[in-house]
Amino acid sequence: MAFHWNWRSNIGTERSANQDCAGIALGEDYLFAVIADGVFSRPRSGDLARALVTVLVDRAVGLRHQPDSADVEQWVEDAYHRLRDVRAPRSAASFLAAVFSQKKLLFAVHAGDCRAGIQDKESRIEWKTPVHCLATALKPLAEEELRIHEARNQLTRTFRTKGSCDPQVTELGYEYFHGAALVTDGFWAGLPTSVQSDFFGIDWMPDLNCDDDVSRLAIRWEEASLARTGGADNFYVRVRAV
Repeated sequence: MAFHWNWRSNIGTERSANQDCAGIALGEDYLFAVIADGVFSRPRSGDLARALVTVLVDRAVGLRHQPDSADVEQWVEDAYHRLRDVRAPRSAASFLAAVFSQKKLLFAVHAGDCRAGIQDKESRIEWKTPVHCLATALKPLAEEELRIHEARNQLTRTFRTKGSCDPQVTELGYEYFHGAALVTDGFWAGLPTSVQSDFFGIDWMPDLNCDDDVSRLAIRWEEASLARTGGADNFYVRVRAV
């Protein structure tokens, strides 16, 4: 048995550069994963997203035990102090960092509109983390309402250089026998729901003709040799030496 992962990321047709990125830190019996999405309207936010992913993965791979949510919260706070002076003053990024045991998605530390989801045996996707935006701040919304709400892109929490982040911790503890994924909003809100299940899994995702960047990091724990697929310049992987 081993962790398997697959990263797929498509640049949006209205983007000059892909501002999505992700990373993995593999421990002895756990996996730390993070996905980030630079805020399109803020300068150099893609750079900030990549720097945040790199900092968090480097911290995770250096830990000698399975991280808990307090560890990850501290890493995020430390990343803010490290990055605030070297990036554009208005840069911002959504992010979601999660820790997986061999059987369960344990928790997520997140801010913005990146999400974690699990697929059931009928291939239905259950999104397990909320979205921090003005639309959800006003009232609870069903998924289909949220996807099209005019205030969905007005984020109420992000990782930013202007001020400390205050991310949300969502305790999960869900088994992911049929696969889990971390995704950006281009995936969960930009793709039709009928298509998301086809592209959720570990095997593949085609090139897509979408306005926004569309990215997902799929993760499984299953038999067979370790799968390290989806290498790209916006995907950062480190494996802890045993």
